[in-house]
This record gives sequence, structure tokens and C-alpha cells, in this order.
Amino acid sequence: MKQRFALAVHGGAGALSNIPPKRISNFKEGIREALLAGQSILSQGGTSIDAVQAAVVVLEDFPAFNAGKGAVCASDGNHYLDASIMSGAPSSHTGGDPLLRSGAVTGVRNTKNPIALARLVRDASMHTLLRGNHADAFAKEHGLETVEANYFATNYRSQQLKRAQERGSVVQDHDLESADPDSKKGTVGAVACDCNGTLAAATSTGGRVNQHPGRVGDSAIVGAGTYAEDGVCAISATGWGELFLEHSVASSIALLIREAGFSFQDALERIVLSRLPKNSGGVIAVNSNYEILMPYNTGGLIRGCIDERGILQIGIHSEMTISES
Repeated sequence: MKQRFALAVHGGAGALSNIPPKRISNFKEGIREALLAGQSILSQGGTSIDAVQAAVVVLEDFPAFNAGKGAVCASDGNHYLDASIMSGAPSSHTGGDPLLRSGAVTGVRNTKNPIALARLVRDASMHTLLRGNHADAFAKEHGLETVEANYFATNYRSQQLKRAQERGSVVQDHDLESADPDSKKGTVGAVACDCNGTLAAATSTGGRVNQHPGRVGDSAIVGAGTYAEDGVCAISATGWGELFLEHSVASSIALLIREAGFSFQDALERIVLSRLPKNSGGVIAVNSNYEILMPYNTGGLIRGCIDERGILQIGIHSEMTISES
């Protein structure tokens, strides 16, 4: 009998119109690879937190997305990377303390995979969030792969920064006003429910084009861009980070389910489609019943999902392409 599981991933929300077919193919290829990486763990009885980490690592290494390699540039031309990860179950590496279910980093510049560092913070420290060079030093101390800061750079991102500075704008990963359709690339994330019903979520980003150095969005903040609670739901968000912070999006969805008795679908729609301003972003979500929902209030959401049946579903706009894994 196959192990039950459910996994969803995203690669950013936005208008996502007028994008060249080649870039569409790149997005879908990245989503497919991330789903297969997570599937290989979950199908063998692995944990949800290992699966979401593996899926996000693939997307961090895939230059089409705004995370890890290919991350956007801040106003000073540098890359400042944020990530967070959370499990519905406590970390066994820290004695099962119920407070140690999450880890996060912000302003990382030298760690190849920020999501792996966020996991390390969860598992090997008594903290939830580490920042900047101190986070990078923690990665190096524990043997994570580190790189020179220019590893994350791409020519496209350098040109994108130049265009943003010429316009005097700060560009969202889902910015509808950008004249450059190629800029609709964004934050990545994953959510999963494993064979034991344990939930996990992970999110990683390079932030906003031309952002002020030191800016922190929702992707590094547990309860805003990432949340997981067994028996409730797991959430990874993408969009206008400031709004997701102000509305505590991920934890607000969980609160409606846990305390107010909302259904999974109703809670997601109340926050994403009713409470958040239009064109602000979207989320991917899974619950302990292996249900996946991926609502968004923008023109599109780069997303995909898979379960124990091996059926891949990948989409950017309302339609989803279905294929065997």
C-alpha cells in the first residue's frame, strides 16, 4: 500500500502575462523538479520537513526564481536572502521542545541554500531567527556550503536593478506595473503533509528589486510568510511582503481554522481573497487530510502539486497541466 502524502510548491505570484514561452517552460521545469525532489522523500515514508526543504533547495538552485541563485538585487547591488521553515511537530534534535518547531534567517549573503540554514537554526540552536553575517557564520561553523556573494548574481538581475533605478521604483516579484514581463518571478515555497499526518512549510526569497539594504519581508517571519501546525494547516506565502506582515497572513489563516471553526477553504478565502488587497499575492496550503489549496488574488501563481498517486499538476494561471511523475 502506498504511503499517503501531499506536496505543493510555488514560485511567485503576479500578473504573469505576456511572458515568453521559453520562460514559461523554465518556470514549469523548476516546479516539476522541486515536486519530484519532495516526492522522492515522501513516497519512501520520509518527513514533511525534509520534503519541503528538498523542494525549496531545488528552486533556490534554479536561476529562474527569486531565491538563492538568481535572487534580485537590492539598491546597493547586493543580494540579501531570507528563508524560514516550520514543522507541525517539534524538532527531535532539540529534545522535542514544543517551542522549537521553526527556524529562519534574514539578510544572508554567503550561504548557498538559505533554507538549509533556516533548518539548521531550527535544529541546532535555541533560537528561531538569525540575521546577516552572524547567520552566515553559523552556517560555516556547522559545515553548510558557503559561496562568494557574487555566486547569486545573474546578468538579468543586474539589468533589472538598473531599469528599476532608472524608474526610481522598488519592484515586487509580482509587480503589475512593471513594463518588463520577465520580472514576474518571485519568492519560492513548499508545503507538505507526510504519511504520519505531520505538516511542514518552507519559504525562501531574495526580496524586492531595488529594496533598501536591511529590508525584511514576510518570508523570514514565521506567522506571516510561513506557518505549520499539525491538525490545522501548513502555509507558504508569496507576494507583497509588507502586506503579508501587517496582516500576519499565515497564522491568521490557521487561527480561523483552529479557533473560529472555519473550514480549510473558507479560512483561505477569507484572508487571501477578502482581507488582503487585490493584486497582493497568494499562498499554497495543505492540511492533515492531505487537501491542497492554492488561492491567489493576482493574475497568476506559479505553482504545482503532487500526491501518492504520482499525478503532477502544474500551473501559472487558472488552468493546470496534469501529467504522470
